[in-house]
Amino acid sequence: MQVKAILRAALRVNAEGIAVLPEIMVPLVACWKKSAFSESLSRPRLTNLFAQEGRPIAYRVGVMIEVPRAAACAK
Repeated sequence: MQVKAILRAALRVNAEGIAVLPEIMVPLVACWKKSAFSESLSRPRLTNLFAQEGRPIAYRVGVMIEVPRAAACAK
């Protein structure tokens, strides 16, 4: 999982005293349901990662909206 790898790397860099704030961008989003689904898959794994490392780290999650598909799905 790429998100897990990004946050694991951020934890290591942060342990060296460097401030980090990773930003995760979810691609090909056409509606809020896909964003929520991606988060529901990621959150338990990331909680487990933070428990293994013994500390959490702040991160941001955003989406890259696929405009043509989003327009087709709009009601």
